[in-house]
Amino acid sequence: MLNIALIGMPSCGKTTLGRLLAKSLGRTFVDLDEEIVKTDGRSIPDIFAAEGEDGFRTKETAETQRFGKEGRQLISCGGGIVKKPENLRALHQNGVILFIDRPVDALAVGGGRPLSSSMDALRQMEAQRRPLYLAAADAVIPNNGTLDDALHAAMEALDEIFDS
Repeated sequence: MLNIALIGMPSCGKTTLGRLLAKSLGRTFVDLDEEIVKTDGRSIPDIFAAEGEDGFRTKETAETQRFGKEGRQLISCGGGIVKKPENLRALHQNGVILFIDRPVDALAVGGGRPLSSSMDALRQMEAQRRPLYLAAADAVIPNNGTLDDALHAAMEALDEIFDS
């Protein structure tokens, strides 16, 4: 059975929604950022400090390729997953991609996320990444209401994808 990958901006709800979706669908939940930390033994800010964004992205690609080969998983991806085309190929090889779309003004600043330290940084990031999210996604899930609304929208989108 195909994987379901969630992409979107930092703090858009990928992990929270992903855990609920995985439980509802009887799938294994995988948070790629958590897997990077487990494999590497350092926090994401520590990886960024020691190796920069390029070093982190290399680790992210390795984990994406590893989990992309499995099945029946719900994979919550880091916000920058779309920056490397090989990540999207790995996710699409055995899965569908949902873009969790939350208004930039509703996103959280900071929270241990090295690239989203201010609202200006988030706005700039969103302007760069939004076209990539839209191009990669099999469906766009609005997350501008309640969590139940987003969960319902995701379930409907998955029904449409898997029924077609």
